[in-house]
Amino acid sequence: MVWLAGFSLFLGAGIASVNTYLVLFGVQRLGMGPAVAGALIAVLGVAGIAGRIGWSRAAVPGRAEWLPGALAAGAVGAAALLVAAPYAEPLVWAAAVAVGVFAVSGNAVSMVLVMQRSAPGRAGRDSARVAAGFFAGFALGPTLFGRLAESGRYGTGWVLVAAEFAVAGAVALVWATRDRRRGAVGELRWADEALEAVLRRTGETARQVGERFPLYADPADGHWTTTGRGSWAGGFWAGLLWLRARRTGTAADRAAAAACTARLAPGRRRTPPPGV
Repeated sequence: MVWLAGFSLFLGAGIASVNTYLVLFGVQRLGMGPAVAGALIAVLGVAGIAGRIGWSRAAVPGRAEWLPGALAAGAVGAAALLVAAPYAEPLVWAAAVAVGVFAVSGNAVSMVLVMQRSAPGRAGRDSARVAAGFFAGFALGPTLFGRLAESGRYGTGWVLVAAEFAVAGAVALVWATRDRRRGAVGELRWADEALEAVLRRTGETARQVGERFPLYADPADGHWTTTGRGSWAGGFWAGLLWLRARRTGTAADRAAAAACTARLAPGRRRTPPPGV
């Protein structure tokens, strides 16, 4: 969960900067009254509630891994709206909504991932680590932004917030990409191992039954009861031998599969039964 803690550090820095200075920005730079500027935080909070509920529901396995990066990208757009707000005041309201829908929701999705990804018995420890990163960002972000706000450099401050969200998104995207690759490799390895186990058992069975067909095995010792004509399972046995031949590519395995298939021929129906 180290990557989630890093993501949360930069996400928290950006969110805390907005929460702390958005009202002051509205009053000092946009000429809003205190009540109207305070409403910006109310709008952000309502949007954050809706976003946290909606995105948490959307964070199903297979999709959740990509959401932090996507939400951070949306948060970068919100910060860009704040940069532009002095030139078009209504943009500050859109920015407040976007910060709630994207940035604030990113924290909720990170906790969903903790619950999905933590090993048994480690959810509490992992969530504490992620929360520590998030609140470390809460301490860091306003401190840096405050130095800029003191000199009236709100535009630079919002660029800093955009950069914090961008770094959070980059951390999330790099992790999601690596996780997908590891998952794909793991799935392929699992499939290869399973197929090899089946083919090993096929080889052992072939040595036991010779030119007969395996019917069922004793679960205690694996010894096969066989049939000379194949019974209902003969085609399955021939199919396994052909699968082995395709996997190994050897002439001997192809010959064994062909010979088994030929032994099925005498029992094959040459005319369909009545009613078929």
